[in-house]
Amino acid sequence: MTTKRKVLLAVIITVAVGIIAVAVVLAFYMNSGSSSYNTLLSRGEKYLDSGEYDNAVLYYQQAIELEPENEEGYIGLANAYIGQETDEAMELAKETLENGFAYTGSLRISSMLQRYFPEKEDSTPDSDPNPDKEVSGDLELNTELLDTIVNNTYDDYRRSGEIDSESMEDGVYTATLSALGIELRFYNTESNSYVIDPNTDKPYSTSKPNTVKVNSLSVLLGASSATFEELSALELSSLSLSADDTYGWVVSFTYQECSIQFASDESGTIAAGAENELIPPRTVVTTVNNVLSGRVLSATTGSGIAGAELTFTSASGGTTTVTSEAGGYYTAELDPGTYSVTISCNGYITETFSATVNSSATTSKNFTISTMLAEDEIRIVLEWGSSPTDLDSWLYGTTDDGQSVATSFTHMSSTGSDGTILAELDVDDMDGYGPETTTIHATNGTYRFYVVRYSSSGTLSDSGATVKIYVGNSTPVTISVPSGLDDGWYVCTIDHGVVSVVNTSAATTAGRLK
Repeated sequence: MTTKRKVLLAVIITVAVGIIAVAVVLAFYMNSGSSSYNTLLSRGEKYLDSGEYDNAVLYYQQAIELEPENEEGYIGLANAYIGQETDEAMELAKETLENGFAYTGSLRISSMLQRYFPEKEDSTPDSDPNPDKEVSGDLELNTELLDTIVNNTYDDYRRSGEIDSESMEDGVYTATLSALGIELRFYNTESNSYVIDPNTDKPYSTSKPNTVKVNSLSVLLGASSATFEELSALELSSLSLSADDTYGWVVSFTYQECSIQFASDESGTIAAGAENELIPPRTVVTTVNNVLSGRVLSATTGSGIAGAELTFTSASGGTTTVTSEAGGYYTAELDPGTYSVTISCNGYITETFSATVNSSATTSKNFTISTMLAEDEIRIVLEWGSSPTDLDSWLYGTTDDGQSVATSFTHMSSTGSDGTILAELDVDDMDGYGPETTTIHATNGTYRFYVVRYSSSGTLSDSGATVKIYVGNSTPVTISVPSGLDDGWYVCTIDHGVVSVVNTSAATTAGRLK
Protein backbone atom coordinates (compact mmCIF):
# COMPACT_ATOMS: atom_id res chain seq x y z
CA MET A 1 0.00 0.00 0.00
CA THR A 2 1.37 3.44 -0.91
CA THR A 3 2.03 6.12 1.66
CA LYS A 4 -0.78 8.33 0.30
CA ARG A 5 -3.27 5.47 0.53
CA LYS A 6 -2.16 4.73 4.08
CA VAL A 7 -2.63 8.37 5.06
CA LEU A 8 -6.04 8.50 3.39
CA LEU A 9 -7.11 5.32 5.14
CA ALA A 10 -5.91 6.68 8.48
CA VAL A 11 -7.90 9.89 7.95
CA ILE A 12 -11.05 7.94 7.03
CA ILE A 13 -10.69 5.71 10.08
CA THR A 14 -10.09 8.70 12.36
CA VAL A 15 -13.18 10.53 11.07
CA ALA A 16 -15.29 7.38 11.33
CA VAL A 17 -14.15 6.71 14.87
CA GLY A 18 -14.93 10.30 15.83
CA ILE A 19 -18.44 10.11 14.42
CA ILE A 20 -19.04 6.73 16.05
CA ALA A 21 -17.82 8.09 19.38
CA VAL A 22 -20.24 11.00 19.20
CA ALA A 23 -23.04 8.61 18.22
CA VAL A 24 -22.25 6.36 21.19
CA VAL A 25 -22.23 9.30 23.60
CA LEU A 26 -25.44 10.59 22.06
CA ALA A 27 -27.10 7.19 22.45
CA PHE A 28 -26.03 7.13 26.09
CA TYR A 29 -27.59 10.51 26.77
CA MET A 30 -30.81 9.56 25.03
CA ASN A 31 -31.12 6.18 26.70
CA SER A 32 -30.25 7.55 30.12
CA GLY A 33 -33.09 10.05 29.86
CA SER A 34 -30.78 12.83 31.04
CA SER A 35 -30.98 14.77 27.79
CA SER A 36 -33.91 17.07 26.98
CA TYR A 37 -34.86 18.50 23.61
CA ASN A 38 -33.14 21.79 24.48
CA THR A 39 -29.96 19.98 25.51
CA LEU A 40 -29.82 18.26 22.12
CA LEU A 41 -30.35 21.61 20.39
CA SER A 42 -27.56 23.18 22.44
CA ARG A 43 -25.12 20.41 21.56
CA GLY A 44 -26.08 20.64 17.90
CA GLU A 45 -25.56 24.40 17.96
CA LYS A 46 -22.18 24.00 19.61
CA TYR A 47 -20.93 21.64 16.89
CA LEU A 48 -22.53 23.85 14.22
CA ASP A 49 -20.62 26.89 15.51
CA SER A 50 -17.42 24.82 15.50
CA GLY A 51 -17.93 23.76 11.89
CA GLU A 52 -18.26 20.08 12.89
CA TYR A 53 -21.34 19.57 10.74
CA ASP A 54 -21.53 15.76 10.86
CA ASN A 55 -21.70 15.83 14.65
CA ALA A 56 -24.24 18.66 14.58
CA VAL A 57 -26.42 16.59 12.23
CA LEU A 58 -26.51 13.70 14.72
CA TYR A 59 -27.82 15.87 17.56
CA TYR A 60 -30.36 17.78 15.47
CA GLN A 61 -31.72 14.52 14.05
CA GLN A 62 -32.25 13.19 17.57
CA ALA A 63 -33.92 16.46 18.58
CA ILE A 64 -36.37 16.15 15.68
CA GLU A 65 -37.08 12.55 16.61
CA LEU A 66 -37.85 13.66 20.17
CA GLU A 67 -40.08 16.62 19.21
CA PRO A 68 -41.07 16.49 15.52
CA GLU A 69 -43.59 19.30 15.97
CA ASN A 70 -40.94 21.83 17.06
CA GLU A 71 -39.36 24.07 14.42
CA GLU A 72 -35.92 24.54 16.01
CA GLY A 73 -34.62 21.04 15.24
CA TYR A 74 -35.41 21.34 11.53
CA ILE A 75 -33.83 24.79 11.30
CA GLY A 76 -30.65 23.60 13.02
CA LEU A 77 -30.41 20.45 10.89
CA ALA A 78 -30.90 22.45 7.69
CA ASN A 79 -28.14 24.87 8.72
CA ALA A 80 -25.82 21.92 9.44
CA TYR A 81 -26.40 20.62 5.91
CA ILE A 82 -26.12 24.08 4.32
CA GLY A 83 -22.79 24.61 6.08
CA GLN A 84 -21.32 21.62 4.24
CA GLU A 85 -21.73 23.45 0.89
CA THR A 86 -22.16 20.34 -1.26
CA ASP A 87 -24.95 19.58 -3.73
CA GLU A 88 -25.94 16.48 -1.80
CA ALA A 89 -26.03 18.37 1.50
CA MET A 90 -28.13 21.16 -0.02
CA GLU A 91 -30.67 18.57 -1.22
CA LEU A 92 -30.81 17.20 2.31
CA ALA A 93 -31.30 20.74 3.66
CA LYS A 94 -34.20 21.29 1.26
CA GLU A 95 -35.78 17.97 2.22
CA THR A 96 -35.36 18.82 5.91
CA LEU A 97 -37.07 22.20 5.54
CA GLU A 98 -39.92 20.76 3.49
CA ASN A 99 -40.51 18.02 6.07
CA GLY A 100 -40.24 20.56 8.87
CA PHE A 101 -42.80 22.82 7.27
CA ALA A 102 -45.16 19.90 6.70
CA TYR A 103 -45.02 19.08 10.42
CA THR A 104 -44.99 22.58 11.91
CA GLY A 105 -46.23 25.16 9.39
CA SER A 106 -43.46 27.39 10.75
CA LEU A 107 -43.09 30.77 9.06
CA ARG A 108 -39.38 30.71 9.91
CA ILE A 109 -38.96 27.44 8.02
CA SER A 110 -41.00 28.86 5.13
CA SER A 111 -38.69 31.89 5.07
CA MET A 112 -35.60 29.64 4.93
CA LEU A 113 -37.11 27.70 2.03
CA GLN A 114 -37.72 30.90 0.10
CA ARG A 115 -34.24 32.20 0.91
CA TYR A 116 -32.17 29.14 0.00
CA PHE A 117 -34.50 27.50 -2.53
CA PRO A 118 -36.33 30.35 -4.30
CA GLU A 119 -37.84 27.99 -6.86
CA LYS A 120 -40.31 27.08 -4.13
CA GLU A 121 -42.36 30.22 -4.69
CA ASP A 122 -45.29 29.45 -2.44
CA SER A 123 -44.50 27.37 0.61
CA THR A 124 -47.57 28.50 2.53
CA PRO A 125 -50.34 25.89 2.19
CA ASP A 126 -54.01 26.72 1.83
CA SER A 127 -54.77 24.78 5.00
CA ASP A 128 -53.07 24.03 8.30
CA PRO A 129 -50.24 21.47 7.82
CA ASN A 130 -51.61 19.42 10.70
CA PRO A 131 -55.03 18.14 9.53
CA ASP A 132 -55.82 16.73 12.98
CA LYS A 133 -55.63 20.15 14.63
CA GLU A 134 -58.93 21.96 15.18
CA VAL A 135 -58.61 25.30 13.37
CA SER A 136 -61.86 27.07 14.11
CA GLY A 137 -65.45 26.69 15.21
CA ASP A 138 -64.83 24.53 18.28
CA LEU A 139 -62.54 26.47 20.60
CA GLU A 140 -62.06 25.32 24.18
CA LEU A 141 -60.29 27.30 26.90
CA ASN A 142 -57.45 25.34 28.56
CA THR A 143 -58.52 26.08 32.14
CA GLU A 144 -56.09 23.51 33.58
CA LEU A 145 -53.14 25.43 32.14
CA LEU A 146 -54.59 28.77 33.24
CA ASP A 147 -55.12 27.49 36.79
CA THR A 148 -51.44 26.51 36.82
CA ILE A 149 -50.39 29.96 35.60
CA VAL A 150 -52.64 31.71 38.12
CA ASN A 151 -51.44 29.72 41.13
CA ASN A 152 -47.88 28.47 40.56
CA THR A 153 -44.76 30.08 41.99
CA TYR A 154 -41.21 29.54 40.71
CA ASP A 155 -40.76 26.85 43.36
CA ASP A 156 -43.89 25.04 42.09
CA TYR A 157 -42.60 25.07 38.51
CA ARG A 158 -39.11 23.86 39.38
CA ARG A 159 -40.43 21.09 41.65
CA SER A 160 -42.64 19.84 38.81
CA GLY A 161 -39.46 18.97 36.90
CA GLU A 162 -40.93 20.42 33.69
CA ILE A 163 -38.49 23.34 33.27
CA ASP A 164 -36.36 22.51 30.20
CA SER A 165 -34.04 25.52 30.21
CA GLU A 166 -33.43 28.72 32.16
CA SER A 167 -31.47 31.85 31.30
CA MET A 168 -30.81 35.35 32.63
CA GLU A 169 -30.37 38.28 30.24
CA ASP A 170 -30.71 42.03 30.81
CA GLY A 171 -32.39 41.50 34.17
CA VAL A 172 -35.03 39.11 32.79
CA TYR A 173 -34.99 35.48 33.93
CA THR A 174 -36.64 33.18 31.38
CA ALA A 175 -37.72 29.59 31.99
CA THR A 176 -39.06 27.34 29.21
CA LEU A 177 -41.54 24.53 29.87
CA SER A 178 -41.97 22.66 26.58
CA ALA A 179 -44.35 20.09 28.08
CA LEU A 180 -46.82 22.87 28.92
CA GLY A 181 -46.00 24.93 25.85
CA ILE A 182 -45.21 28.07 27.83
CA GLU A 183 -42.34 30.43 28.64
CA LEU A 184 -42.06 32.21 32.01
CA ARG A 185 -40.44 35.62 32.48
CA PHE A 186 -39.38 36.99 35.87
CA TYR A 187 -37.91 40.45 36.59
CA ASN A 188 -37.76 43.02 39.37
CA THR A 189 -39.87 46.17 39.14
CA GLU A 190 -39.95 49.43 41.08
CA SER A 191 -43.03 48.24 42.96
CA ASN A 192 -41.68 44.76 43.65
CA SER A 193 -37.94 44.20 43.93
CA TYR A 194 -38.40 40.74 45.49
CA VAL A 195 -38.80 38.74 42.29
CA ILE A 196 -35.15 38.05 41.40
CA ASP A 197 -32.61 37.18 44.09
CA PRO A 198 -29.57 39.44 43.40
CA ASN A 199 -27.26 36.88 45.01
CA THR A 200 -28.10 34.13 42.50
CA ASP A 201 -29.77 35.93 39.58
CA LYS A 202 -32.64 33.44 39.97
CA PRO A 203 -36.25 34.04 41.08
CA TYR A 204 -37.07 33.68 44.76
CA SER A 205 -38.93 30.42 45.42
CA THR A 206 -42.16 32.34 46.16
CA SER A 207 -42.01 34.52 43.03
CA LYS A 208 -44.69 34.31 40.37
CA PRO A 209 -43.72 35.13 36.76
CA ASN A 210 -44.32 38.71 35.69
CA THR A 211 -45.51 37.46 32.32
CA VAL A 212 -46.15 34.11 30.63
CA LYS A 213 -46.02 33.46 26.88
CA VAL A 214 -47.75 30.49 25.26
CA ASN A 215 -46.05 28.91 22.25
CA SER A 216 -49.19 29.14 20.13
CA LEU A 217 -52.90 29.85 20.37
CA SER A 218 -53.55 26.11 20.19
CA VAL A 219 -51.91 25.68 23.61
CA LEU A 220 -54.58 27.90 25.17
CA LEU A 221 -57.61 27.32 22.91
CA GLY A 222 -56.96 24.08 21.02
CA ALA A 223 -56.83 25.83 17.62
CA SER A 224 -54.07 27.42 15.58
CA SER A 225 -56.13 30.55 14.83
CA ALA A 226 -59.33 32.18 16.05
CA THR A 227 -61.70 35.04 15.27
CA PHE A 228 -63.25 37.50 17.68
CA GLU A 229 -66.68 36.02 16.96
CA GLU A 230 -65.47 32.53 17.91
CA LEU A 231 -63.99 33.84 21.13
CA SER A 232 -67.25 35.66 21.93
CA ALA A 233 -69.02 32.30 21.90
CA LEU A 234 -66.83 31.17 24.81
CA GLU A 235 -68.27 33.96 26.99
CA LEU A 236 -64.81 35.02 28.16
CA SER A 237 -64.59 37.61 30.90
CA SER A 238 -63.79 41.18 29.78
CA LEU A 239 -63.29 40.13 26.13
CA SER A 240 -62.33 43.16 24.04
CA LEU A 241 -60.64 44.26 20.81
CA SER A 242 -58.54 47.41 20.99
CA ALA A 243 -55.78 49.33 19.22
CA ASP A 244 -52.27 48.83 20.62
CA ASP A 245 -49.08 50.85 20.11
CA THR A 246 -46.90 47.71 19.98
CA TYR A 247 -48.98 45.13 18.11
CA GLY A 248 -51.45 47.31 16.19
CA TRP A 249 -54.50 45.49 17.54
CA VAL A 250 -54.97 43.09 20.45
CA VAL A 251 -57.69 40.77 21.63
CA SER A 252 -57.74 40.59 25.42
CA PHE A 253 -59.74 38.84 28.15
CA THR A 254 -59.29 37.74 31.77
CA TYR A 255 -59.42 34.49 33.70
CA GLN A 256 -59.41 34.59 37.51
CA GLU A 257 -57.56 37.92 37.55
CA CYS A 258 -55.07 36.67 34.95
CA SER A 259 -54.87 39.14 32.07
CA ILE A 260 -54.50 37.54 28.61
CA GLN A 261 -53.87 39.28 25.30
CA PHE A 262 -53.05 38.16 21.75
CA ALA A 263 -51.97 40.29 18.79
CA SER A 264 -54.63 40.36 16.06
CA ASP A 265 -55.70 42.23 12.96
CA GLU A 266 -58.26 45.03 12.97
CA SER A 267 -61.16 42.55 12.72
CA GLY A 268 -59.97 40.59 15.76
CA THR A 269 -58.57 37.57 13.91
CA ILE A 270 -55.65 35.94 15.73
CA ALA A 271 -53.19 34.20 13.40
CA ALA A 272 -51.00 31.18 14.12
CA GLY A 273 -47.89 32.19 16.07
CA ALA A 274 -49.34 35.54 17.17
CA GLU A 275 -47.48 37.44 19.87
CA ASN A 276 -49.15 37.07 23.25
CA GLU A 277 -48.79 37.91 26.92
CA LEU A 278 -50.40 36.43 30.02
CA ILE A 279 -50.04 38.36 33.29
CA PRO A 280 -50.76 36.25 36.40
CA PRO A 281 -52.30 37.92 39.46
CA ARG A 282 -49.51 39.26 41.65
CA THR A 283 -49.04 40.18 45.29
CA VAL A 284 -46.43 42.85 45.97
CA VAL A 285 -43.93 41.38 48.44
CA THR A 286 -41.89 43.73 50.61
CA THR A 287 -40.08 41.06 52.65
CA VAL A 288 -39.43 37.35 52.38
CA ASN A 289 -38.54 34.74 54.97
CA ASN A 290 -35.07 33.64 56.03
CA VAL A 291 -34.89 30.62 53.79
CA LEU A 292 -32.05 28.76 52.08
CA SER A 293 -33.21 26.70 49.12
CA GLY A 294 -31.76 25.06 46.02
CA ARG A 295 -30.77 21.65 44.73
CA VAL A 296 -28.32 18.87 45.52
CA LEU A 297 -26.77 17.82 42.19
CA SER A 298 -24.80 14.80 41.04
CA ALA A 299 -21.35 15.63 39.66
CA THR A 300 -21.51 12.78 37.14
CA THR A 301 -24.94 13.54 35.65
CA GLY A 302 -25.80 17.13 36.59
CA SER A 303 -29.23 15.92 37.73
CA GLY A 304 -30.82 16.33 41.15
CA ILE A 305 -30.33 13.79 43.95
CA ALA A 306 -33.35 12.86 46.08
CA GLY A 307 -32.79 11.60 49.62
CA ALA A 308 -29.59 13.55 50.36
CA GLU A 309 -29.33 14.65 53.99
CA LEU A 310 -28.21 18.26 54.56
CA THR A 311 -27.12 19.25 58.06
CA PHE A 312 -26.71 22.98 58.67
CA THR A 313 -24.48 23.89 61.62
CA SER A 314 -24.44 27.50 62.84
CA ALA A 315 -21.53 29.33 64.42
CA SER A 316 -23.08 28.67 67.84
CA GLY A 317 -23.21 24.93 67.17
CA GLY A 318 -26.95 24.58 66.60
CA THR A 319 -28.00 22.20 63.82
CA THR A 320 -30.89 21.88 61.40
CA THR A 321 -31.29 18.86 59.12
CA VAL A 322 -33.43 18.57 55.99
CA THR A 323 -33.66 15.96 53.22
CA SER A 324 -33.68 16.72 49.49
CA GLU A 325 -36.86 15.83 47.64
CA ALA A 326 -37.52 14.66 44.07
CA GLY A 327 -35.26 16.52 41.65
CA GLY A 328 -32.78 17.20 44.45
CA TYR A 329 -34.71 20.22 45.77
CA TYR A 330 -34.34 21.26 49.40
CA THR A 331 -35.64 24.13 51.57
CA ALA A 332 -34.37 25.08 55.02
CA GLU A 333 -35.72 27.85 57.27
CA LEU A 334 -32.70 29.24 59.12
CA ASP A 335 -31.69 32.28 61.12
CA PRO A 336 -29.48 34.74 59.24
CA GLY A 337 -25.79 33.87 59.35
CA THR A 338 -23.10 31.62 57.94
CA TYR A 339 -23.50 27.87 58.15
CA SER A 340 -21.38 24.78 57.68
CA VAL A 341 -23.39 22.42 55.46
CA THR A 342 -22.58 18.70 55.55
CA ILE A 343 -24.25 16.63 52.82
CA SER A 344 -24.40 12.85 52.91
CA CYS A 345 -26.14 10.36 50.68
CA ASN A 346 -25.77 6.64 50.06
CA GLY A 347 -23.25 6.03 47.26
CA TYR A 348 -21.84 9.59 47.40
CA ILE A 349 -18.79 11.15 49.06
CA THR A 350 -19.82 13.04 52.20
CA GLU A 351 -18.78 16.65 51.80
CA THR A 352 -18.97 19.90 53.77
CA PHE A 353 -19.74 23.31 52.25
CA SER A 354 -20.30 26.86 53.49
CA ALA A 355 -23.51 28.85 52.98
CA THR A 356 -24.75 32.25 54.13
CA VAL A 357 -28.40 32.99 54.85
CA ASN A 358 -29.44 36.61 54.33
CA SER A 359 -31.73 38.52 56.66
CA SER A 360 -35.38 38.73 55.51
CA ALA A 361 -34.60 37.03 52.21
CA THR A 362 -34.68 33.71 50.43
CA THR A 363 -31.18 32.65 49.42
CA SER A 364 -30.67 30.12 46.64
CA LYS A 365 -27.68 27.81 46.59
CA ASN A 366 -26.97 24.52 44.81
CA PHE A 367 -24.53 21.90 46.08
CA THR A 368 -22.75 19.37 43.87
CA ILE A 369 -21.57 16.07 45.34
CA SER A 370 -19.63 13.22 43.73
CA THR A 371 -20.38 9.53 43.60
CA MET A 372 -17.87 7.27 45.35
CA LEU A 373 -14.65 6.67 43.41
CA ALA A 374 -12.31 3.73 43.16
CA GLU A 375 -8.89 4.23 44.79
CA ASP A 376 -7.19 4.72 41.41
CA GLU A 377 -9.79 7.17 40.01
CA ILE A 378 -9.70 10.97 39.83
CA ARG A 379 -12.69 13.28 39.33
CA ILE A 380 -12.52 16.95 38.31
CA VAL A 381 -15.64 19.10 38.83
CA LEU A 382 -15.94 22.59 37.31
CA GLU A 383 -18.58 25.02 38.60
CA TRP A 384 -19.15 28.74 37.98
CA GLY A 385 -21.80 31.47 37.91
CA SER A 386 -24.42 32.51 35.39
CA SER A 387 -21.92 34.10 32.98
CA PRO A 388 -20.31 33.04 30.73
CA THR A 389 -23.02 30.50 29.99
CA ASP A 390 -20.59 27.95 28.55
CA LEU A 391 -17.20 27.02 29.97
CA ASP A 392 -15.43 23.90 28.70
CA SER A 393 -13.16 21.37 30.43
CA TRP A 394 -10.11 20.11 28.53
CA LEU A 395 -7.88 17.27 29.76
CA TYR A 396 -4.61 16.10 28.22
CA GLY A 397 -2.26 13.44 29.52
CA THR A 398 -0.16 10.34 29.02
CA THR A 399 -0.36 7.05 30.92
CA ASP A 400 2.73 5.22 32.14
CA ASP A 401 2.51 2.81 29.20
CA GLY A 402 2.58 5.71 26.71
CA GLN A 403 -1.11 5.99 25.80
CA SER A 404 -2.38 9.50 25.06
CA VAL A 405 -5.43 10.82 26.91
CA ALA A 406 -7.55 13.74 25.65
CA THR A 407 -11.12 14.69 26.53
CA SER A 408 -13.26 17.74 25.76
CA PHE A 409 -16.68 18.46 24.28
CA THR A 410 -15.29 17.45 20.87
CA HIS A 411 -14.17 14.04 22.13
CA MET A 412 -15.95 13.10 25.34
CA SER A 413 -14.25 9.76 25.91
CA SER A 414 -10.62 8.64 25.59
CA THR A 415 -10.17 4.89 25.07
CA GLY A 416 -7.05 2.80 25.54
CA SER A 417 -5.63 0.25 23.13
CA ASP A 418 -7.39 -2.57 24.99
CA GLY A 419 -10.78 -0.85 24.76
CA THR A 420 -10.92 0.41 28.34
CA ILE A 421 -11.99 4.01 28.96
CA LEU A 422 -9.03 6.00 30.24
CA ALA A 423 -10.93 9.23 30.89
CA GLU A 424 -14.31 10.77 30.00
CA LEU A 425 -16.21 14.01 30.12
CA ASP A 426 -19.26 12.95 32.16
CA VAL A 427 -21.16 16.24 31.88
CA ASP A 428 -20.76 19.10 29.38
CA ASP A 429 -22.78 21.97 30.86
CA MET A 430 -23.73 24.77 28.44
CA ASP A 431 -26.17 27.01 30.34
CA GLY A 432 -24.14 28.32 33.26
CA TYR A 433 -23.31 27.20 36.80
CA GLY A 434 -22.23 23.63 36.01
CA PRO A 435 -21.33 21.07 37.12
CA GLU A 436 -19.07 20.08 34.23
CA THR A 437 -17.28 16.90 35.20
CA THR A 438 -14.29 14.89 33.99
CA THR A 439 -13.36 11.46 35.39
CA ILE A 440 -9.90 9.89 35.01
CA HIS A 441 -10.11 6.12 35.48
CA ALA A 442 -6.45 5.54 36.34
CA THR A 443 -3.92 7.54 38.33
CA ASN A 444 -0.95 5.89 36.55
CA GLY A 445 -0.11 8.88 34.40
CA THR A 446 0.45 12.62 34.19
CA TYR A 447 -2.30 15.03 33.18
CA ARG A 448 -2.94 18.70 32.48
CA PHE A 449 -6.35 20.29 33.06
CA TYR A 450 -7.62 23.46 31.38
CA VAL A 451 -10.81 25.53 31.33
CA VAL A 452 -11.78 27.44 28.18
CA ARG A 453 -14.47 30.09 27.76
CA TYR A 454 -16.63 28.95 24.85
CA SER A 455 -19.30 31.68 25.13
CA SER A 456 -18.61 34.85 23.21
CA SER A 457 -19.42 37.08 26.20
CA GLY A 458 -18.06 37.32 29.74
CA THR A 459 -14.63 36.43 31.09
CA LEU A 460 -13.22 33.56 33.07
CA SER A 461 -12.18 35.76 35.99
CA ASP A 462 -15.69 37.21 36.29
CA SER A 463 -17.26 33.74 36.20
CA GLY A 464 -16.39 32.89 39.81
CA ALA A 465 -15.29 29.46 38.58
CA THR A 466 -13.96 26.82 40.94
CA VAL A 467 -12.44 23.41 40.18
CA LYS A 468 -12.71 20.57 42.70
CA ILE A 469 -10.38 17.58 42.25
CA TYR A 470 -11.15 14.31 44.00
CA VAL A 471 -8.37 11.71 44.20
CA GLY A 472 -10.13 8.58 45.34
CA ASN A 473 -12.61 9.44 48.10
CA SER A 474 -10.41 11.94 49.92
CA THR A 475 -11.35 15.56 50.59
CA PRO A 476 -11.19 17.37 47.23
CA VAL A 477 -8.60 20.00 46.33
CA THR A 478 -10.41 23.24 45.45
CA ILE A 479 -8.90 25.77 43.03
CA SER A 480 -10.48 29.19 42.33
CA VAL A 481 -10.05 31.08 39.07
CA PRO A 482 -7.46 33.89 39.42
CA SER A 483 -8.00 37.48 38.31
CA GLY A 484 -7.00 38.74 34.89
CA LEU A 485 -8.07 35.72 32.81
CA ASP A 486 -10.22 36.20 29.73
CA ASP A 487 -10.80 32.97 27.83
CA GLY A 488 -8.17 30.36 28.82
CA TRP A 489 -7.20 28.93 32.23
CA TYR A 490 -4.42 26.40 32.80
CA VAL A 491 -5.67 25.07 36.12
CA CYS A 492 -3.31 22.34 37.30
CA THR A 493 -1.23 19.25 36.64
CA ILE A 494 -1.94 15.85 38.16
CA ASP A 495 1.05 13.52 38.43
CA HIS A 496 0.07 10.03 39.62
CA GLY A 497 -2.66 11.49 41.83
CA VAL A 498 -0.62 14.43 43.13
CA VAL A 499 -2.28 17.76 42.26
CA SER A 500 -0.05 20.78 41.54
CA VAL A 501 -1.83 24.14 41.11
CA VAL A 502 -0.71 26.15 38.04
CA ASN A 503 -3.38 28.90 37.82
CA THR A 504 -2.13 30.76 34.74
CA SER A 505 -3.64 31.83 31.43
CA ALA A 506 -3.81 29.44 28.48
CA ALA A 507 -3.73 30.34 24.79
CA THR A 508 -7.04 29.72 23.01
CA THR A 509 -8.78 30.42 19.74
CA ALA A 510 -12.48 30.19 18.87
CA GLY A 511 -13.34 28.52 22.16
CA ARG A 512 -10.57 25.92 21.91
CA LEU A 513 -7.05 25.44 23.19
CA LYS A 514 -4.31 26.30 20.71
